[in-house]
Amino acid sequence: MDLPCGDGNLLFALRELGFTNILGIDVDPGQVEAAKQLGLPVEVGEAVAALAREGEGTVALIFSLDFIEHISIEHAVDFCRLARRALRPGGKLICRTPCADGPFGSHDRHNDLTHRWGMTSGAASQLFRLAGFSSDQVAVVGEAPVPYKLVNRLRLWLYKLTTGVLGAYLELCGIGAPRIWTRSMWIVATR
Repeated sequence: MDLPCGDGNLLFALRELGFTNILGIDVDPGQVEAAKQLGLPVEVGEAVAALAREGEGTVALIFSLDFIEHISIEHAVDFCRLARRALRPGGKLICRTPCADGPFGSHDRHNDLTHRWGMTSGAASQLFRLAGFSSDQVAVVGEAPVPYKLVNRLRLWLYKLTTGVLGAYLELCGIGAPRIWTRSMWIVATR
């Protein structure tokens, strides 16, 4: 499931990778219509309501990209709790959200008027524990460059060098280095 799915970018990629049992849900009829024009399995609906309709242990994987920061914290807890209930044992909830840990966190927190709150890696862990996931079931990771081509290898090397030096400096100053340096983070919760 992709909640919300927007115009189906992730669903399209999943289909191209050979996945067939996929479903996207979004509240925007225009986005859903665009996805339908690509032949994608999508429905108009609200993400939390869609999860509430799912049976317990019926879903293998739930994606929620750039969504959780748009809803209230209480709604986010409900969303994660219902996602956990819908997941099969070993199933995963994968979320992407702006990260308020690092030096650029406020940029992505405040670059969209519909963002309701900012999340740090610590708050992400708290949110998923409130939803019923244990600490060892939740991984929070940054979006470091992926070294799939030469320029990205260079970016990754510079990223590691820069964050290493700045992290050491912040530790020496007694401030402490951020856990996540990147503007966005991924949260992977396994049932």
